[in-house]
Amino acid sequence: MQFSPPAMDDLILPSNTPIASIDLSYLELNGNEYDQVLETIYTGPDIEFEDDEYYSQEGVQRTVVLARYIMGLTEACIAYHELEPEAGIELLISLQSYMEAQNELLPEFDLAGELTLVDQLLTNMDE
Repeated sequence: MQFSPPAMDDLILPSNTPIASIDLSYLELNGNEYDQVLETIYTGPDIEFEDDEYYSQEGVQRTVVLARYIMGLTEACIAYHELEPEAGIELLISLQSYMEAQNELLPEFDLAGELTLVDQLLTNMDE
């Protein structure tokens, strides 16, 4: 398998750019040989900035939001207890802003419970 960084000019990732390919070679039990190259092409909108995000499906975006939520909580708690409390609080504030933005982008994906937990954790860290 090969991942290909796109050749870029002004865009970070233009649409219809090949991003990965795999060369499959195999032999069937009956002796027939096959060799095929499969290529994955990015078909989303042009990505112009490093912080642009693209999700092929809303379900993928929801999964990423929840994964970033769990990772953010974990990193904030580790920072609070092992580094400095202020570092943990800053990470939680950043997570809160991200979750609020995602809650607006995905209104049918209610993140009220997750946001409440972040608020409660911020309150606990502030005490």
